[in-house]
Amino acid sequence: MAAERVAEDERRKAAEETKRKQKSEEEEKRQRERAKKLAEFEKLKNPPKPNFVITKKSGDGEEEEVEVGKNKKSKQQLEAEKKAILSQRIIPLDTNGMNSSKLTEKAKELLNLIYKLEGEKYDLEKHFKAQQFDMMELAEKARQINKVGYV
Repeated sequence: MAAERVAEDERRKAAEETKRKQKSEEEEKRQRERAKKLAEFEKLKNPPKPNFVITKKSGDGEEEEVEVGKNKKSKQQLEAEKKAILSQRIIPLDTNGMNSSKLTEKAKELLNLIYKLEGEKYDLEKHFKAQQFDMMELAEKARQINKVGYV
């Protein structure tokens, strides 16, 4: 009886120890992935040179295009970045061992997620359009002020 308890306690301790090790390994893995993502984000956040074109007007009215940041990315680089971002955002769906009720539940869960994301998308588009309208109004006000100021 006592030997069984001791054996059971040892099994329990071993199971707890393996759980602790597994949790610590998962936490370390999560931290490494997070550090990797943060490093990638910082890399994208602080590009070496801007990649846009500034159009300047010279005194005689001709337009000159000045290219800033001529380091355009190749198609392969863009494709690799796209794949990396999609692999981070897309959660793999494991349907192995699921019966029909679990599959329907998962489908409903995914449908609700789609509804939520579409709602957020609609709200963001509406907010963006409102901001564009506000910017147009402010630009028009600035033009009116400049016209009045020079008269």
